[in-house]
Amino acid sequence: SASAPAAPAPAPPRPPPEVEIKPPTFESGDVPGAEKALTKISDGIGKCVAENGGLTRATGTLKIQFLVRARGRAEGVEVLSSQGISPEAAVCVRQLLKNRSVGHPSSDPVGVTFVLNFKAK
Repeated sequence: SASAPAAPAPAPPRPPPEVEIKPPTFESGDVPGAEKALTKISDGIGKCVAENGGLTRATGTLKIQFLVRARGRAEGVEVLSSQGISPEAAVCVRQLLKNRSVGHPSSDPVGVTFVLNFKAK
């Protein structure tokens, strides 16, 4: 039996960009652990971008908003704006944050908005 021709190797994914997480802003309360929780997943965020088309230019930004209720998880995660990254990368970051534990809010619910800055390495 003839062996199938080898498929061309997929293009190697680009290196993840540098990820800078701006301090989040809070509405109607505070989530003291949020910044630390977000910083913890910055590698995953960079991977999302790298595996979904990389940056479309030298720098990119993503603005994200979510609610934190008493159980301390990111709910209703929404991408408010994205520049310099693919829509797929933005969706990947949103999925990564969905139901992520971010610490308990000072009141229920607290709105959290934060900006991610990306820079090509």
